[in-house]
Amino acid sequence: MDTPNHTPDSAGEEQSFTWAEQLYYMGYGKYYGHVYEENKEEGLALLKQAADLESFAAIEELIAIYENTNDANSNAREAIVWRERQVEVYKHVLGMTDEKTLTALGNLACAYTNIDEYAHAKAISEPLLELRRSFLGETHPDTLVSMGNLAYLYGKMGEKKRACEMEEKLLDIRLTLPDCDEEDVLLTMNNLAITYGELGEHKRSYEMLEKVCEGRARLLGEEDPETLTTMSNLAVAAADLGDNARAAEMFERVVEIRTRVLGYDHPDTAISRNNLAYVLCDMGEYERALALHEELYALRVARHGKRNRNTLATMNNIATVYERTGRYEEALALHTEVYGIRSDLLGVDHPSTLLSRYHLALCQRALGDTLGALAALEEIYPLRAEVSGEGNIRTIEILVAIGECALTLGQREKAEKSLSEAYRARLHLLGEAHPDTLVLKTLLDEAKRE
Repeated sequence: MDTPNHTPDSAGEEQSFTWAEQLYYMGYGKYYGHVYEENKEEGLALLKQAADLESFAAIEELIAIYENTNDANSNAREAIVWRERQVEVYKHVLGMTDEKTLTALGNLACAYTNIDEYAHAKAISEPLLELRRSFLGETHPDTLVSMGNLAYLYGKMGEKKRACEMEEKLLDIRLTLPDCDEEDVLLTMNNLAITYGELGEHKRSYEMLEKVCEGRARLLGEEDPETLTTMSNLAVAAADLGDNARAAEMFERVVEIRTRVLGYDHPDTAISRNNLAYVLCDMGEYERALALHEELYALRVARHGKRNRNTLATMNNIATVYERTGRYEEALALHTEVYGIRSDLLGVDHPSTLLSRYHLALCQRALGDTLGALAALEEIYPLRAEVSGEGNIRTIEILVAIGECALTLGQREKAEKSLSEAYRARLHLLGEAHPDTLVLKTLLDEAKRE
């Protein structure tokens, strides 16, 4: 953030500034109680007036205020409004190809990504990459950052193959640079390995993550946060290869290190315990998994309350264990509670809210209300497809569930149509040999036979 070199301390000094500068300094002073008596409402109003007059500093200050989660006025949506204004002003004053304008565009795309609005972020990021390629060159650090960000968006929107192609190209470029930074190479390898896993190439993913883990341990040490994150990713890859025992062993190690280094109640330690609980659930160790999730829930609700995204995620995980163990009525009640809070907190069409609705439908189906479940799933599907893309793995899961419900109800044409669409999407996303694709092929064949 650009901060003022000095704060005006007299009306006479203010006269040497432009009107926009005077508004900015007065707004800054009133908002933070510097020189002037603190008045946040009036300070914001003055900063906004200065921003309307194209004050760079005022716009940056407004963004900082609204993105500061410790500020009472924190508001991600409002921050985006001023990031949009920043791009508009930079374009007008500096030109489209100025470095500040391009950086502002990149920051705007990241802001949309942070609130899961990937389509908006992509619409900015694709032309931004081309601009940077044209004016900065293919190997410029900012161009490479744009490539990495766009690959991430492709992955989030279900375009895994496009993400993979871009990450492979990015890795090739980084490796050929004469002064390549090994940490940047390892980061790119890490992201590519995760994409390989999402494409069903689990062996390739595991082998690459082993190299990343080894490299980060050598460069940063085993207890460095980046090394531990890679170890967690490696554990996920081991689970994907069917080696849950190895995965659990690695997650236990990460939990032990993070507890010792960061503390039992640190957010990263909590994430590690959550990951361990996941793999234990997949191993069928439901009691231990549930105990970990419940312990994590008590910690998060005490610290953040129920109206917190991490707390809600833990509640969702507990409900999912209930589903796995046939406790459908308890799962339904908990998913209903999570859905209500997420709807209010995030909106009815947010991916997390839609995930809760999906689980609610699964519980309905398990409790015998297949018709109600089908109706709910058919409402959810277009919303999820619009938010996350038709090729997103969660979107495809909803389509599969629609086909299964229709098959149970004897609605053969609807079942065959939904399962065929889901099969084509999984084939494109994961490939013919992936276990999920093969399971769906069997289900589709069953629908055709019936």
